[in-house]
Amino acid sequence: MAILLQPELVGSYKGYSIVDYHGLFYGVPQSLGPVDLTEKKNRSRQEFLAEEDRTELEKRIRKTISSPPELVGTYKGYGIVDYNGLFYGVPQSLGPVDLTKEKNRNHKEVLAEEDRTELEKRIRKVFLSGFQVST
Repeated sequence: MAILLQPELVGSYKGYSIVDYHGLFYGVPQSLGPVDLTEKKNRSRQEFLAEEDRTELEKRIRKTISSPPELVGTYKGYGIVDYNGLFYGVPQSLGPVDLTKEKNRNHKEVLAEEDRTELEKRIRKVFLSGFQVST
């Protein structure tokens, strides 16, 4: 990865601008408006997040913000839901499930992982093993 001499906006994620600068990815709350990251005092602001890896930055953003559960896809009979820093795999056979309730997040058939790819791997294992959930 090349180290950029000027900040480059590379995307946005859940209300944050993602900026690549000096070998780091910065998460800058969009509610703050334009911010000059070439100024050191701005890079160390408390409300900014920084990680060497964009995926890790997005994980931190998910953990930082409080938002309602969001269905982000489906996979092999499961709804994939992004909520409170985790991805949940909810069997569609259960019907609507309110993940804001802890008892539903802890249901034996509901899977959870920090990384969506890892969740899909677990779902694939469950699917291939005849739908027996392993912890």
